[in-house]
Amino acid sequence: MRPRMRFASRLGSIVLSFAALACEAERVKDAGSAAPSAAATPSAAAWPELPRTPAAAAELIRTRTARDLAGLELAATSPEALLQAIAAAPAALVAGEPGVVAWIQGFLDRAASARRDGVVLYGSYHDAGGQIDAFRRLVGPLGLRGLTVVAVEQLRADGAWKGVPPELQRGDDAAIGAWLGGDRGALDALARRHAASDYAAWKFGYEPAVLDLLVTARAAGIRIAGCDLAASAQALLGDVPEGSRLRLREIHCLLSLPASAGPRRAALLWGQAHVRRDGIRRFLPPSTAALSIYAFGFRSGEGTTEAALGARLALTDPILVPLDPAGTEVALLYPDGPLAAAIDRVRSDTASKEAGLHVQLEGASGTLRVGDRVFPVGPEMRRLEAPPGDHAYVLDAGPLRFAGAIHLPAGGDLDLIFDPARRALALTEHPAP
Repeated sequence: MRPRMRFASRLGSIVLSFAALACEAERVKDAGSAAPSAAATPSAAAWPELPRTPAAAAELIRTRTARDLAGLELAATSPEALLQAIAAAPAALVAGEPGVVAWIQGFLDRAASARRDGVVLYGSYHDAGGQIDAFRRLVGPLGLRGLTVVAVEQLRADGAWKGVPPELQRGDDAAIGAWLGGDRGALDALARRHAASDYAAWKFGYEPAVLDLLVTARAAGIRIAGCDLAASAQALLGDVPEGSRLRLREIHCLLSLPASAGPRRAALLWGQAHVRRDGIRRFLPPSTAALSIYAFGFRSGEGTTEAALGARLALTDPILVPLDPAGTEVALLYPDGPLAAAIDRVRSDTASKEAGLHVQLEGASGTLRVGDRVFPVGPEMRRLEAPPGDHAYVLDAGPLRFAGAIHLPAGGDLDLIFDPARRALALTEHPAP
């Protein structure tokens, strides 16, 4: 169960109360007179009636589902499944932030080359503010290129549901547009409304991370939008069950996305329950190339996936793990908290005496995989033949597995000393003579 469900009772009472309607009225008032751009305004013709009963919600979800769900297998993201995926195909791992960005960029570029929409669905946990920061870097100036829109669950999108007064389905569009246009007061208004509406961000203290998304978007000229349904509109859903509410919020997000002149290249930030194949992906046309990313890291606690993985896995860099043969679902593991290995990187002034990769495993014997090459390693420093460049590595040392990225300089050498007892790696890079 994803962490957001821990707050279901509190959120449910907020959403279903008349206080939510009053709060939403204040949100509209705070937005001021700024209006969203025409490209960001939802087209009323595309919007259906907002369901008010469980049966109506189920029927809308059925008619809007565009992909075959028969026999659907959901991605396995348990600790055991993730460890098995790493062990099964270590050569398929992508390691290091630049490598991860390049891999995702390649997915979007292939979709654009085929004149297909490409959508990256980044699935976070609602108790992990660090994952919001990681997403911000992914879509920021040094991240993915050519995105037509970034949309996030933590902000609300205007709607045009039939049968709902416009003032009850206004989101943050006007304030976002005003902020991107240079209005500092609009950001202050967004901060106030977000603090009142995003209980998880308040509880876990990552409200600034959400606002930083807006700051990055303005600095980089990125179109950013809210994705969620306004609380006052959610209050009209009556006794529609939670599972159907999730799906209706996803439909709202897709209907509210700004139009694109060519193939859409979108990055959407949602909770993990939304990015699965039976979540928002079901509403995307089969022609859309969809990539689901399940993020792990920046979480603590004995009951987390990260804690269970950390007993067997030590990361020195982010790693991307394919979860299906087609490469449309991946896990993205960050080296933080229980998943992190201690790493000491040194760039030496002493030139290399013998170019190549030199590896030592303190107090044990194990196996190192660099790309598709496999080497036995042990307590004695050993020189290994590996091509220069950037590589993902996996080192098995008894029950512990290290994983991350290495850069072998052309003509230089790289010394790696692994210490399983300390979950540590000492890395020294020597330049070419």
